[in-house]
Order: sequence, then C-alpha cells, then structure tokens
Amino acid sequence: SSGINAEYGIVSMFDYAQSINCETLSTACLQRFNDQVAENIQTSNDWLELDYYRVKAIATSRVVSTSEITMFRIICRWLDQKPSERKNVAKSLLSNINYDMIDHKSLVDDVYEWIGDADSLDDDARLFLLKTVSAANKKSKANK
Repeated sequence: SSGINAEYGIVSMFDYAQSINCETLSTACLQRFNDQVAENIQTSNDWLELDYYRVKAIATSRVVSTSEITMFRIICRWLDQKPSERKNVAKSLLSNINYDMIDHKSLVDDVYEWIGDADSLDDDARLFLLKTVSAANKKSKANK
C-alpha cells in the first residue's frame, strides 16, 4: 500500500485531520513530515495559508523528522507570506527551533541573514532570536 506519500497532500490532509479532531490521521501526517516534504511544500498555498495553530502543531511535534534548519526555513516562509499579520506569532514559532543543532554556516547564511531582513519580526522576536542565535553560534564555533 502506498499510504500517504503524496507529499503535497500531507499539509491539507493534516489540516483536515485537525479540523475533525482525528488524532490518528494527524499523527500519520506528522510522521511523514520530513526534510523532503518540507522542501516541497514550503511554497505551496496549503502551507502558506495554514493557520498559526497548525503550523505550531507541526513545529512542536515530536514525530516530525525535519532538521532544525529546514523547520526554521519553512516557518520563515510562512511568516513572510503575511508579515504584518503574523509577526506577533514569530517568537512563539521560532522559539521551538533548537538553534544549537544548526551548523555555523547555516546560522550565518540563513538565520542571521533572515533576522536582519525580515519584516515578519517584531522587536521582541528579533531581540530574542539574536540572543538565542548568538549563543548557539558561540557553541558551534567552540565545537569546531
């Protein structure tokens, strides 16, 4: 059986599962949510139009198997879709990322760069991220 392997459908299937409170289907979708799925859905309307609670559920799920940098990137894509509407939830979503697990190059090239340019961060979120990422960056340099 092919199961739910149409990665484009995972987000809408998860959204549906959440809307009918079907824990089994929600978990099945989350278990299939990996780096490849994340890369493929990050520009899809299904992902970009998902509500905050669904994005938060994905970002905080223990069964999702994306890398921290991939999760960071797809959350940023989601935030950047509607910056003024979503900046108030940026800190809540981005605080679920374990920045210590992101390599030095990605911290500099992806994370710092986005923090500097992003319209989807309020001052509180920007400050929180800069402090968190700075601490992670010191650790990643020390571990070289």
